[in-house]
Amino acid sequence: MKYQNVLIIDDDQDDREIFLEAIKDVSSLINCTTFHDGELALGQLMEKAIAPDAIFLDLNMPRMTGMEFLERARKTDALKTTPIIIYSTSSYIEASRSQLEEASGYICKPDNYPDLVAILKELILTPA
Repeated sequence: MKYQNVLIIDDDQDDREIFLEAIKDVSSLINCTTFHDGELALGQLMEKAIAPDAIFLDLNMPRMTGMEFLERARKTDALKTTPIIIYSTSSYIEASRSQLEEASGYICKPDNYPDLVAILKELILTPA
């Protein structure tokens, strides 16, 4: 398993709950932490209160957008190498290429649950 501790940062409660359920369907061994706010998540990461193997990040959030989180995270020694995968309804084209180069991957939120589970299985269970 590539990632055993994952973090999802998404302001939409329904999307967080669906993601958590999908993670459980991928493997019961995965620990998933959720945050509704990028600024709160970044604070916890910088304090080392949480240490995920990978971060799934929504782009469209109030207070701190996903791109702002990504930019600040990549300037933080502890998060420079942590995989940060964009997980958003925004299409890849809506975000600038230079900003997305800091991300480790991009997932456009699928329209249905089985597709989400399949995407996460491929991403999480496939060895590096």
